[in-house]
Amino acid sequence: MLLVAVVLLLCGCANDRPVMETGTIVSSEETCRCIVQVHAANQDGCGVICKVDDESLLIATVAHIFPETEKPYEVTVTFPDGESYPATETIYDAARDVSILKVDRKIVPADSYCVAVLKEEGSAEQESTDAMVLYAAYDGYHSIDAILLDEAFQMEEDAPGFPKGTVILAAGQAARGMSGGGLFDKAGNLLGILAGGTTEGHLVAVPLETYETYLREFE
Repeated sequence: MLLVAVVLLLCGCANDRPVMETGTIVSSEETCRCIVQVHAANQDGCGVICKVDDESLLIATVAHIFPETEKPYEVTVTFPDGESYPATETIYDAARDVSILKVDRKIVPADSYCVAVLKEEGSAEQESTDAMVLYAAYDGYHSIDAILLDEAFQMEEDAPGFPKGTVILAAGQAARGMSGGGLFDKAGNLLGILAGGTTEGHLVAVPLETYETYLREFE
């Protein structure tokens, strides 16, 4: 399958406090609280809080939010309560469209976020193809229903604008501001991070397994 007409899902400046809105599958407000807004230069996107240690919150997002040509610049993260904090980019892999941000845990109230439930490595294949995309945009939190098509799709090396290597392919409506949002299964487990979509109704996500390779560096 050849994917064409990539849509980079970026949004404008976030001026309003997000309002929780949940969908038909992941209906828990607690799940929404692992989604944050990411602001870099003149571009915004999302991220998912995926790991916490004594010092830091680690946020999985996508590299294309961060324009290399405009560095250095400040990166900030807006949490579900509407408060923003500075972030440091610790991992940047443009080829795989992977970025991991670090926020000082001590300055973020513990009741203002939660950590995503990660799908366990080696767990059984999905019994259902139902999925949900959760993302945060300037006008609040949103959810979009999706159908998993292929959890180990091999992207063509010359496919412009898409992550290289293995990706998750899903059917769903692309929306502006979705980049860096979370792709969750029916049980609310994080499967991957949204990297883009096409005008033909496909969504592309970087698998959680790709991020876990980098997250081990923080153990």
